[in-house]
Amino acid sequence: MLEVIKRLGVLVVFITLTSAANGQEVAPPSLKYVMTLTANLDQPYLVGDRLIMNVPSGVVTMADGSQGEIIEPAGEWATMYPNGVIKLDVRLTIKMEDQSLLLLTYSGKFLLNEAGLLKWQAGELITSEDCYFITNPLIRTQSESYGWLNSSVLIGKMVSVQPVNENGKPLYVTYDVYQVEP
Repeated sequence: MLEVIKRLGVLVVFITLTSAANGQEVAPPSLKYVMTLTANLDQPYLVGDRLIMNVPSGVVTMADGSQGEIIEPAGEWATMYPNGVIKLDVRLTIKMEDQSLLLLTYSGKFLLNEAGLLKWQAGELITSEDCYFITNPLIRTQSESYGWLNSSVLIGKMVSVQPVNENGKPLYVTYDVYQVEP
């Protein structure tokens, strides 16, 4: 019986590879909303090409309505490239209302368009129309309630970011996170 299962597995792989080679298009993955995250940011400081920010607090709202908060330690260690792209490097600890802890890390890219650059320089609110800001969060947890996130592929898209400004507006970033489904 085991031999039959092995042969079937090889046959399925062969058929799949043959189908792909014959140009049959595979349906693209879809996205399922998981959460909205708002991270409050301290004033950034620059070390060489690194933009470093403490993330002292923030809130998370899951699709099912459960809530969490960002707790310290948390921060951003972005790298600024000469072409204007900012490579994101974020690590956050999230404490959910059931006391579950989620370690969220992500990389990503942030690039302002012309309108976004003008808003950034003026300290005005930036929205997703003003830039390319996409992340790929990874979540680790020991929680049974949120354990499914350990094996999920996630994509984040910025909703808004309030940059440094002279009006005393608090700095923050808000983005929505989606699970990639086959």
